[in-house]
Amino acid sequence: MRLSRVTDVTTSPERQREAIEHWAAEAGHTIVGWAEDLDVSGSTDPFERDELGPWLRERTEEFDGLCAAKIDRWARSIVHFSKLLAWCDEHKKLAATADRQLNTAKPSGKLIAYVAAIFAEMELDAISERVSGTRAKLRQTGRWGGGPVPYGYTATYDEQGCAAGLAINPEAA
Repeated sequence: MRLSRVTDVTTSPERQREAIEHWAAEAGHTIVGWAEDLDVSGSTDPFERDELGPWLRERTEEFDGLCAAKIDRWARSIVHFSKLLAWCDEHKKLAATADRQLNTAKPSGKLIAYVAAIFAEMELDAISERVSGTRAKLRQTGRWGGGPVPYGYTATYDEQGCAAGLAINPEAA
């Protein structure tokens, strides 16, 4: 399981787990372990992730396949995704997704997976562009984009409770 950002209202890890458990039960597979990489960008190489990485580098004999809820939970980079699929081929591991977009046991599985991975990478690019554009516009208009408040400042909010800017914290000043 992977999630870019965890918040107080996040239900994605539970939903991902349920989808994978349902897929495993339906396919007659036994889950031997979990890799929960939360607060990890989809642009991070799966082999470098804190939880999934050790399964791929050191624990290869403990399992026969990998399942993610969806392809973009593994990678939003076609390079990283290709590397993961090549690793699965080399180590004779099944690669599958609970949403059934990928199942390397089927001949068409890889083709469908690569097409879906390209769209996941395109979505990452679109997300990055939107975030960059939003932050640039906020800076241009003198507004704060959120995140950790720098020392010596306090966040200000508008009538709707949205972050509006920063003000000097008199106590810290």
